[in-house]
Formats: sequence, C-alpha cells, structure tokens
Amino acid sequence: MKNIKYSFLTLMLFLICITNTYAACTEEAKKEFKKIEDQYTVKYKYDKTTKSYEVTFGYTKSNMYGYETDESLSDMEYIKSDEKGFTARIKKPGEYKINVVGVTQECNDTLKTITLKLPEYNKYADDPLCEGIEEFVLCQPTYDKEIDYETFVSRVNTYKKTKKPNEKQEEEQIEEKLNMFQYIKDNLGQIIIISSFAILLTITIVITAKSIKESRRLE
Repeated sequence: MKNIKYSFLTLMLFLICITNTYAACTEEAKKEFKKIEDQYTVKYKYDKTTKSYEVTFGYTKSNMYGYETDESLSDMEYIKSDEKGFTARIKKPGEYKINVVGVTQECNDTLKTITLKLPEYNKYADDPLCEGIEEFVLCQPTYDKEIDYETFVSRVNTYKKTKKPNEKQEEEQIEEKLNMFQYIKDNLGQIIIISSFAILLTITIVITAKSIKESRRLE
C-alpha cells in the first residue's frame, strides 16, 4: 500500500510540474511577435497637480503576451490596469524598464524590453516668464536640456517677439473678415442690384457681339 501511495503522489507531482512548465519561445513565435511589436508603446506626461509623471503603457489585446515591470517600478501607483496595459503615477525621475513576455506554455520568454526615461522636472517651467507661453519648449515640465538662466531669458524673449507679430496679424485678418461681412450685410440690397446690373450688362454685350458677328457673315 505504501508503494502505491508513494507512486500516486509521485504521479500527481509529475502532472503538476507538467502543467506549470513553460517553454522558451520558438523562432516561429518570435517572428509572429515581430509583426506586432511596434504596437507596444509607453508614453508619459507630467502632472503639475500631483507633481508626478503619468505613465501609460498599452498594447493590442492578446492572450499570448503580458508585461512585467522591473523592481524600480514597484512604488508606482496604478490608476488603472487591464489586459491591454496600465496607466500609473511615478514620482521619481529615472530610467525604468517594462518587459513584454509570453504567457503561454509554449512561450514565456521576454520578447521586448521597453526603456522608459523620465527626466528631472524642468525648474524653469514655473518661472514667471513662462506665463502665457506654456507651449514654448523651454517652459515644458519635461524639458531635459541643461541651460543657464541667462540663455533661458534670452530665448524666451526672442520667442515672445516672434509670437506677437503672428498673433497681431491673425487678429487683423479676423477683424478684416468681420468688417467685410458687416459691410455685405449692411449693403446687401445695393450689392444685389449692382450684381444684377453687371450680369445683365455682360449678357447684353455677349448678345450684341454675337449679332454683329452674324451680320458680318451675311454681308
């Protein structure tokens, strides 16, 4: 009986091991993944309210692939997460890695590693000179180039000078269109009469020219 019992337990352990055993991805599986790997993307933006980066990782829904984050991402706060990916908050800048992995018994390799680089917060983004020109690259929270304050001020002033003429020109064009519309509205009756006269005059000239041409042929 003991031998039968041990044999039974050994068989059960063997079956469990078979069930949980995963294999390396075949070349065919890797080639299939290559066709869709560009659909796996990671994006981020800085949220001034929470003073953290909002990171979004997404991919095409599939039951063949999943994702793993490295230890450095253990402190991130998930906003939402599902089979398509996740959106989370990360407060610390730095370099993070997200692995796309196979999740089937036939394939459990890491198929793609995406490196996420979160830059230090741009201190100039809160400078009063950036008020009204938040879209300017040097005023973006994620601008990661090192520049001194003098250079920052110079480039901001240059941007403002080039921006004002464009805004003024746009305002003048809008004003001109509004004035034209108002003129047409106020003088619609006269415009219709003048237009009708012009059309009749054109028709008369055409008919007269045609009549003269036919008269010359008869002569």
